[in-house]
Amino acid sequence: MNWIINSCRKSGRDNEQAMLDNNIFYIGFGTPIENRKEKKSNTTIKQFDFFSTTAKKGDKIHLYVNKIGIVAIGEFTGTYYLPKTDDEKAPDWSKLECQCHVKIDIWNKLSVPLKYKPRPLTLYLDKNMT
Repeated sequence: MNWIINSCRKSGRDNEQAMLDNNIFYIGFGTPIENRKEKKSNTTIKQFDFFSTTAKKGDKIHLYVNKIGIVAIGEFTGTYYLPKTDDEKAPDWSKLECQCHVKIDIWNKLSVPLKYKPRPLTLYLDKNMT
């Protein structure tokens, strides 16, 4: 299967670079004040719930940058974790942001981004991608 994850470059480039350097991707679940669990929309919590119950080890993960395209491709290792310390958290996000880190085997950084028209989601399965 092929998954798309947004690099969230609007928060700064440090997150994207940390993901590439550490072979992970970040997904944020908001701050406790936002209470995203109670929202009816397709929040990142719901997107990750679908990923965690559907994704399999070896699935392709495509790192997407808004208005640029896919900048890296890797494979899901089958593991993810919640950061335990502030030092582990995404560098450009608030330390209050609840987040999960998903392990990637190795990001294959593309020298030329692949053009791609994303859905307006952070993490999703693209059934049309080969």
